[in-house]
Amino acid sequence: MRGARLRPGPSGRPARGARARPHHPHLPLHRRGPAARCRRRPRPRRRGRRRPGRPRRAVPGARRGVHRAARPRGRSGGGQLGDLARLPADRRARPHHHDRDGAPVNPRRGLALGLIAVGVLGIVLTLATTGSVRGYVKDHYTRAGSQGGAEVYRSSQSPAKVAADIQREHEPADRRVTPEGIFLRYRGDYVGVQPDGRGSRITLADENRGYGLFYPYVGGYWGTYSGPAESFRGGGPGGRRQVRARLVVVLAALLASAVLATPASAGPLLSDGDAAELAQSLAEATAEQDVCYGWRVDVSDSSGGPSGIDVGSGAGPGIGVTDAENAGCTRVVELFGSVRFTCESCEADDSSNATVVSTLPNGPRIGDLEALGLDGGDLKGDDGDVVLANMVGALPIVAASKGAAPELEADALTGPTGAAARDRATGSPRVPDWLRESWLALAVCLLAILGGVWWFVSVVLSDRSAAGRAARLAARRRRRAAETDPPAPKGT
Repeated sequence: MRGARLRPGPSGRPARGARARPHHPHLPLHRRGPAARCRRRPRPRRRGRRRPGRPRRAVPGARRGVHRAARPRGRSGGGQLGDLARLPADRRARPHHHDRDGAPVNPRRGLALGLIAVGVLGIVLTLATTGSVRGYVKDHYTRAGSQGGAEVYRSSQSPAKVAADIQREHEPADRRVTPEGIFLRYRGDYVGVQPDGRGSRITLADENRGYGLFYPYVGGYWGTYSGPAESFRGGGPGGRRQVRARLVVVLAALLASAVLATPASAGPLLSDGDAAELAQSLAEATAEQDVCYGWRVDVSDSSGGPSGIDVGSGAGPGIGVTDAENAGCTRVVELFGSVRFTCESCEADDSSNATVVSTLPNGPRIGDLEALGLDGGDLKGDDGDVVLANMVGALPIVAASKGAAPELEADALTGPTGAAARDRATGSPRVPDWLRESWLALAVCLLAILGGVWWFVSVVLSDRSAAGRAARLAARRRRRAAETDPPAPKGT
């Protein structure tokens, strides 16, 4: 076979039956013949390799064992190969990647400055985009005139929808909700949203004029009150606001008979005056809408406070919508709530919740009250009585806004007369509206600025300490080099 070799026998000749294996220089050794395995190819000599006995070439002016930074410079210092070329003027003016101290610029400084810039920009944008409730009302509703020094606007939307939109854009410091309207309090501004036919009437006034115009609804809640039946709110835990009881105007005989038949007593949340006032407003709404409204709240206080069931309706305090006095009611809307106060040594926290039960096809729901800023979880707070009165008072106006009941007619805003004309608003909000609305965004931006400043200062201090250590190490090396190196030859 061409290109193949036979396996040799004992005498050096090919053995019988030996199979010829091809021999090829590119095959691996285990596939080649025995002779090919024993051969060793000579290694090629590497280029540039110094031959034995040939001296190494030395660079002129360079001394062995000395760093080039410590070698003498200049023509008189050992005959260097050449001097460094002088840079052009335009290249010499460029900033170097080292600072004045000779230490490299830390990129973390730029990141810290960027974080500070982001925080400052966030604060500027937040303050620039945060407006006032007065500007929002002027931009979104139609001007319809003025009344008593206040600006009047109109909208084709329902009062509940208008009030929800205003509160979503500008959170009020306080609110008062009655069947006759929704009143919002800001720092220096009062906004009243009342039904006006198929739309809404928005009244915008400052604090002094607004308290006088809205006095029949907010008198005693947001200021002093000189009317009859003055008392202090406090049926529930922690209530401290002045309230009043409106005189019976509609269904006076029915309410008086109900009160005489069932003597009203202070409930766990509402006092006598509060319950009578709320029942009167519900009675007026029932007369206009033919819908029975009421409330029933179960209060349990394990710390020794008042407990029981706070119940009432348009028929009077202590009378539920399902009692015999309301046997003729087929259209019913009732607020159910539960409040649990725990002891101070208990591990569990106070809790409260509320829901709305209605027999109307498209009646009010708890979500409609939450859109107005009324949450059942606030019943356990210090102003739980105010929250309960607002939630119950919102039922008629929400039912009318959803089309489940006829529209209500709001009374004209005339203001107080006589001794009540001397009453003034008190307890003005101390926190500005822009800070109350945007405090979270401002807090995040402020934290970003403080974090960036702290980061920048820490990086600068770290760089200075590192530069100091590097300078001390370089000085130590120069001293050692000066002590060990021989003196440089003097030039001629």
